[in-house]
Amino acid sequence: MLRVPMPGGAPVKLRRLVLDANGTLTDRGGQVPGVGERIARLSRPGRDPSAVMK
Repeated sequence: MLRVPMPGGAPVKLRRLVLDANGTLTDRGGQVPGVGERIARLSRPGRDPSAVMK
């Protein structure tokens, strides 16, 4: 389960994460450099999602 800290509130617990790749994680049809590695790090147990996206 992924726990996402929320400023001023309780963390949100996610069992699944759905991402939109069109224009968000891609650029002109190709994956933005570093995105794949960051998503892979999110799947590791105990990972702080705010640290992954930096």
